[in-house]
Amino acid sequence: MFQRKQFTFYDSFYTALSNIDDEAERLLAYETVIRYALYAEAPDLSALTKDIVIAYLLIKPNLDAARRKAEAGKRGGEAGSKQEANGKQTESDREADVSKGEIE
Repeated sequence: MFQRKQFTFYDSFYTALSNIDDEAERLLAYETVIRYALYAEAPDLSALTKDIVIAYLLIKPNLDAARRKAEAGKRGGEAGSKQEANGKQTESDREADVSKGEIE
């Protein structure tokens, strides 16, 4: 796992976190999300309030997907992915590609 230098912060994250009424809790929620996004530091959920846990659990899947994409980008993608994709085409897809001259 690598440390990220940046991450995308979506409006939906802000909406979820800004609904935490207590200012100190809201700050802790932002810190929790940011530390997870940048440093992959999973929080101790038992030490957080229910509101923070709910917001974090809703945001976490997006952060995980972004991390996977960033890691794949660092590796330059997977070798042979075009061949794998071509192998997964249905017969009718292949016929259409052949008629367009894309596959011989």
